[in-house]
Amino acid sequence: AWEEEAEEAEEEAVADPYHALYVVFTVLGVGLLLPYQAFLLSIDYFVELYPGVKVGTLLSVAYMYPNVSAMLASLRFAQRVGVTKRVVGGFLLFLSICCVVPFIESVAPSGLGFHLTLLSIAVLGVGDGLVQATLYGLAGMFSPAHVQAIMFGNGISGIIASIARIITKLLFSSSTSTLRWSTMLFFAFTAAFMAVCVVLYEGVRRSRPFKRRLAAVAADAVRTEGGGVFEMKAGGG
Repeated sequence: AWEEEAEEAEEEAVADPYHALYVVFTVLGVGLLLPYQAFLLSIDYFVELYPGVKVGTLLSVAYMYPNVSAMLASLRFAQRVGVTKRVVGGFLLFLSICCVVPFIESVAPSGLGFHLTLLSIAVLGVGDGLVQATLYGLAGMFSPAHVQAIMFGNGISGIIASIARIITKLLFSSSTSTLRWSTMLFFAFTAAFMAVCVVLYEGVRRSRPFKRRLAAVAADAVRTEGGGVFEMKAGGG
């Protein structure tokens, strides 16, 4: 009986008549890279704070190595943590980093402040690697179009970040003192976007298409070795 129910659920699983799932996956795709874009587009601010340092190069290196390492590690250990915990926890981590970074220079000396900034973007890279692997796997359970939605979101994240950065700069005069305020506003926008990602994911997680799809995948996974792990972890937290 449960096999018939699983087949019926699978037939209806990808039903997304209003493209709500597609839109949410697109927004989450933007959110994946927006914090990193915030760092890159604030290079002028970091150069003012830490003159003589190759900020752009060091920020990129500090991000990429942890990002790739976390993505590889997630392939082996990800199923030990629920999907929701990984996604929501990751975006809340991004939000926290975006709230903290603009204030580092106020509470730490320049040398320590730069190392804390590098640490922040390294942690961001770890979180991004874990969330990115999770979201692509999650979208893949629905359809190739939903995977494409995340990729589309990744692609336009740079455009959205650039527009936001231009607007925040136009709101303030071009001086060193106001550069800090424009950067704070830019990171505040990024943090708010992370909050939107969490709200949208929590909303779509409770939708019928989402629940049906996870039920179908979990039922199918039970037939294979280790399927019970996914069954317990995927739907809940």
